[in-house]
Amino acid sequence: FLHQGITFTVYGRSEGTERIFPFDLLPRIITAGEWATIERGLKQRITALNLFLQDIYHEQHILKDKIVPPELIFTSQHFRREMRGLRVRRERYVSVCGTDLIRLPSGEFVVLEDN
Repeated sequence: FLHQGITFTVYGRSEGTERIFPFDLLPRIITAGEWATIERGLKQRITALNLFLQDIYHEQHILKDKIVPPELIFTSQHFRREMRGLRVRRERYVSVCGTDLIRLPSGEFVVLEDN
């Protein structure tokens, strides 16, 4: 994978930044019903994230209504002031999303983190 360019970068590491994506040789088998639930949840999550970014960079209702403190957004290293007021194609701020899921002992899938 490394020679084919299928890598990701770990910033802030001194031993080199290019790493291959970890993968499991044995696939995890899930049912069609489980996949349908995961698919609905992931679509909902990415829709919510895009709506959040749309609001932050435009109307800022979430800040004006005091749902999220402004300093939490404006002091974030990920907030881009140059995006303020900028319209993106199809209002999709997130074009690629990698969501890590884990399965709890109960069998339920939950999100560990978004990349």
